[in-house]
Amino acid sequence: MTLDRPASLFRLYRQIESLSGVGPATAQLLDRLDIRLVRDLVLHLPKSVLDRQLVKSVADVTPPATVTVLAEIDRHLPPGTGNQPYRIELHDSRASFCLAFFGNMWRRLEYRHPAGSKRYVSGRLDRFQDDLQMVHPDYILPETSGHLIPDREPVYRLAEGLSGKAMSKIVDKAMECVPDLSEWHDPDFLKTRHWPGWRDSILAAHCRWRDRSDKAMATARSRLSFDELMANQLALLVGRNTLRDSPESQVDCGDRMHGPVLVAFGHELTDGQRMVLREIVADIESPRRMIRLLQGDVGSGKTIVALLSLLAAVEQGGQGVLLAPTEILVHQHYRKFRKLLQDVPLGISVLTGRSRGSQRKGQLDEIASGDISIVLGTHAVLQEGIGFRDLRLVVVDEQHKFGVGHRRALLTAHPAANLLMMTATPIPRTLALTAYGDADISILDERPAHRSEIRTAIMPAERTGQVIERLGRAVDDGRQAYWICPLVAETDDERHAVAEQRADSLRRAIGKPVGLVHGRVPAQERIERMNSFLVGETCILVATTVVEVGVDVPNASIMVIESAERFGLAQLHQLRGRVGRGEHESACVLIYNPPLGEQAGQRLSAIRETNDGFRIAEMDLALRGSGELVGDRQSGEVMFRLADLATETAALGEAREQAGNLVTSDPFLESERGKAARALLFLFGHDRLLPALDS
Repeated sequence: MTLDRPASLFRLYRQIESLSGVGPATAQLLDRLDIRLVRDLVLHLPKSVLDRQLVKSVADVTPPATVTVLAEIDRHLPPGTGNQPYRIELHDSRASFCLAFFGNMWRRLEYRHPAGSKRYVSGRLDRFQDDLQMVHPDYILPETSGHLIPDREPVYRLAEGLSGKAMSKIVDKAMECVPDLSEWHDPDFLKTRHWPGWRDSILAAHCRWRDRSDKAMATARSRLSFDELMANQLALLVGRNTLRDSPESQVDCGDRMHGPVLVAFGHELTDGQRMVLREIVADIESPRRMIRLLQGDVGSGKTIVALLSLLAAVEQGGQGVLLAPTEILVHQHYRKFRKLLQDVPLGISVLTGRSRGSQRKGQLDEIASGDISIVLGTHAVLQEGIGFRDLRLVVVDEQHKFGVGHRRALLTAHPAANLLMMTATPIPRTLALTAYGDADISILDERPAHRSEIRTAIMPAERTGQVIERLGRAVDDGRQAYWICPLVAETDDERHAVAEQRADSLRRAIGKPVGLVHGRVPAQERIERMNSFLVGETCILVATTVVEVGVDVPNASIMVIESAERFGLAQLHQLRGRVGRGEHESACVLIYNPPLGEQAGQRLSAIRETNDGFRIAEMDLALRGSGELVGDRQSGEVMFRLADLATETAALGEAREQAGNLVTSDPFLESERGKAARALLFLFGHDRLLPALDS
């Protein structure tokens, strides 16, 4: 069941073509800006404001600057030869300047603005050689019409073919549709912030309120940004309450299977692993459903925690599923699990899209009967209607495409299942709250003692030959290495190595088996090539970022990343984490193509300075901003239109507190303030996340 949209929002949910002056062609241009509804346009706030207040003379302005001035036209100067512009010379009370126009419009200009007339002129004033000049001014109006030039004019992000004036006219029409909504904020909280109501905030943010000052606009934007953060937190918290309800009674987990597995593992668990495992087992034993995110830096030992968690669910009498993003990782997990479960009588199976015919039918029958206790597969496993006898735990490994909507659908389909999400890409606190506010969060930040440290070096591309020479010596000593390239095949820019060419050059230079893996290699062949590297038949694996996540080859102790300036900070850290998984000293070499841009230089310096993924995640947020990070990492999350998580950490915490207070007092948003909050959820697109709110 879905929420009924409040009647007060009906006009905002009309198609953009419903506005006067917006035809199909203009609607297509707006669609490029993700503006399809009137609501989208209302939330498309200006990126800046032009100050067009009247000045007495251009002599009082330092160009370049936007200027509005009353001036008298002296003469018209038609263009001479070549591409010279048509010019109009003017003077104000103290200085002279000219207007420049390109194109065949001189007769019209001469007719409309004759010499000797006075005109209000507004536009960008620049200095051209020794003259002050305004090219194609925004306004040229008669002396009696100067009031038509706004003192302050909002500037919007535009699509090609859509002018600022056209956008401003469309926004004017949209402002007529903005309703005066009931207040969803606590009155005392609102009073301390001195925020206007929602409608006045929208008008002020678009520079269309009675107070058009910078302060009024900033205050309005602050409120609207907070509204967006609160809508996000409110949706997560209400959804969390409904999803955590479970009809299951409390059942204690045994641990008889843990002992043999830990003996086979051969290493002591870290304090962090033991603590996280206790949290997970307590959740599984609880009558309330577990929704937990396990953040573990690369090499922190999440896989053993995942297996022990699955065994806890099995000892409870249920079944478990581990989902991985690729078949390579599925089979890698299977090999690890089989080795660790060698002394545990347990049914475990791999189920992928490659399972066919009688083999697949037999697997499905065993899953339905409960003979198979643990299933490993890609995310598609739970989308195929597979019947489990008693699914108690779903572990999602490296869940980059497993957003809020995905986990909501999964848990709705499997009422008894607990959910453990794992990521080796540490998430900054602000992003974790917005993307995983419905989950408890556990952190593994302690590196197991048997994992080696990784040294990181940065080298210019001209030293690639030296890197290859040293790599050859390491291979002769029995080590293995990754060599990462950003591209698969030939490119116009010869500076950037491509995987196929690099594999050929390494074979010739080192004279040892070199494997090649990239996205164009068929899936089964990729698995076979990765297996060759795993068992040591291949000394060097040249690859694109398909090896970024999860691949575990303990003997691989060298990672070379070519054209490293093309990779993001978090991606570099993930790639580096493919080594340092055994007892050998490990190294990561970042090869770059000079000259380095400022941000690329900051990324490479940061990755050299620290191996701490959580610190790197915060650096990445600061360098790239929240919008790109959320978009890159979590396709299932709502993108933020107004809020900037890189700078609004404190506001996010307050928004969560306000949303938490409301949900605690009104879990189903049935009070007057709760009903107002339902409108807030609609405004920012969160209504689809709350199907059970009115049930």
